[in-house]
Amino acid sequence: MPTRHRATSHLLRVSLVFMTLGFIFSACTASSPTEATLQATATQPLPTASPVPPSPTPRPTKVPIPTVTPTPELSPEVRATSVEQVVGKWTMYLAGGGEGDPAVLALAADGTFSMDAIGGYHKGMNLGFGTFRFEDDNLVLESDNCDGISGIFTCTATYRVYLSMVGDEPGALRFTVIDDPHIDRKDSLNKKILFAFVE
Repeated sequence: MPTRHRATSHLLRVSLVFMTLGFIFSACTASSPTEATLQATATQPLPTASPVPPSPTPRPTKVPIPTVTPTPELSPEVRATSVEQVVGKWTMYLAGGGEGDPAVLALAADGTFSMDAIGGYHKGMNLGFGTFRFEDDNLVLESDNCDGISGIFTCTATYRVYLSMVGDEPGALRFTVIDDPHIDRKDSLNKKILFAFVE
């Protein structure tokens, strides 16, 4: 009897193991997709997102086209040797401590000159005045109010001046320094072309 009981008990255990394995196998098989299920899923259309209305195309911003003032066509340079050739108002830019501000050099028929800023930090300021003349074909500027590191002083400057015409009118002056103790004025005039000032 004990042997028989052991055999039955063993048989029960083996049956129980097979049943358990059968349940596990059937559970695994049920949760795994079959080939037919995979094919059916593959043929179904993918869900699509609802269409988004296109955003309006931005219109290009109109950029104003700057008006370019054409550089006047200048005649070849000639050496200026008389007051009459250089009389007028001439545009310039202040060098040295002038920060590149625009200014006007006015050379009057009575032999007086004035330098006045017309823009930037120095706008409205007079930056020098005095008299001018020609000596040995060179322009001589004389002033009692030259401004320098040591204060206001009397100074005389000498330049060669070259004139270019626009048609029948003086169009530009080019200055080359011979001597000018007023450093900022020298930096503003030397090797610079000053065009006729248009008001």
